[in-house]
Amino acid sequence: MNRLNERYDLKGVSYSSQPSGSVKQTLDDVLAQKEYIENRLGKLEDESFRIRNEIQDKLLDLDNQLEAEVLDLYFLERYSLTEIADTLCYSERQIERLYANGIMSVQCHVNVSDTRVYRC
Repeated sequence: MNRLNERYDLKGVSYSSQPSGSVKQTLDDVLAQKEYIENRLGKLEDESFRIRNEIQDKLLDLDNQLEAEVLDLYFLERYSLTEIADTLCYSERQIERLYANGIMSVQCHVNVSDTRVYRC
């Protein structure tokens, strides 16, 4: 949105005698494009909230809440595994193990709820 605002920022009229090679956009065109992008961003934001809530619900269903916390920090808070290790005061190797076990637990939980038969 910021790039669109910068790109279509209204500027003064150029009084150059050189011909302009581009098609002029009217203010109505710019406003229509801005409104379209705002609506699209709003829909994407709503979808991202729905997905985030779904992920949080799956993490709450995990038996090991430490694994859930590692996955929450990694996927939702965008921490690196090293940052998670520092935050939770565990070794990186332990965090990697918790991460891997958590991923397997989530996959098993999701697959079982899909009524397909999987061996975890």
